[in-house]
Amino acid sequence: MWWLIAAQHQCVHILPSAFVGGAVEHGVRHAPYGLFGGEPGQRHRNRLRDADSERELGAAEVGVPMKPGARLIVESSGGGGYGDPQHRLQPLREAIIVNARLAVVAPLPDLPTPPRAAQTQHSGPKGERRIWLGSWLKVPVYDFDTLPPDMQIEGPAIFESATTTVLLRQAETVRVTPQGWLDVQLGASA
Repeated sequence: MWWLIAAQHQCVHILPSAFVGGAVEHGVRHAPYGLFGGEPGQRHRNRLRDADSERELGAAEVGVPMKPGARLIVESSGGGGYGDPQHRLQPLREAIIVNARLAVVAPLPDLPTPPRAAQTQHSGPKGERRIWLGSWLKVPVYDFDTLPPDMQIEGPAIFESATTTVLLRQAETVRVTPQGWLDVQLGASA
């Protein structure tokens, strides 16, 4: 038998209590069929295994409770056979991508976010830039990564980092959080 798609086997270990939010996968109810001389494939299987039991999940089962330590086992047969690749037209030899979605809903533990180290002094803006906000304005430019916690700045202003630029408009205010994020309060004009 010739398969176009390789089979997959995945096992998800459940730590806290959880629910399967949705296990929708084609091929659970009906096995993939063979084409162009290939043989039919096997059905996909989704199994829930814990210390006491194991059960197979249906094609689109939702709201299934899962105990801590349970395992969700997802087995994909790989799809129906397409016959010998040498006897297929070139377009039929190309790989086919199959997507499946599995959602597991569970509470996540609160992760501590270490506060940024407080800086003793902040030298203020690193420069100025002319921008157009209905008219030309000269606004301060701040280095996002050097702002101390709890610093508050009123717009208009620009904040720059290696990966982003943030524009603070007139009547907007920003406060730097202990983690170094910008908490923007939108003004009445927003």
